[in-house]
Amino acid sequence: MSARFISEAVSVNNLVYTGWILLIILDQYEVTDGISPSQPFFWYLTGILLYAPCTMLVFSLWQYIKIHPDSLMTRLWVIQSIFNITMYGLFTIGIWKDYRTQTANIAHYRENGK
Repeated sequence: MSARFISEAVSVNNLVYTGWILLIILDQYEVTDGISPSQPFFWYLTGILLYAPCTMLVFSLWQYIKIHPDSLMTRLWVIQSIFNITMYGLFTIGIWKDYRTQTANIAHYRENGK
């Protein structure tokens, strides 16, 4: 198993991530009016939803890229890296929004004593 990188497993894993995210979004629209950009969860889901399909594409072409290192397909790594950076940027926005919500709740609690 260590002699060969199992790129198929990475592709299936990212396909499962994408499916779960789409199910979560569907569930949110059925239960509420959807996910708002003011919620930290929106930013986490958006980050993974952008990253997972891109990573699935790159790793589904892994064997071809390894065999043809001079092909244009190797530029997919640059695109995948951009999506990776974007995902972490969106995670940062989600963490920041969560922090702001918690500090606002703490301030409200201290003012009202409840």
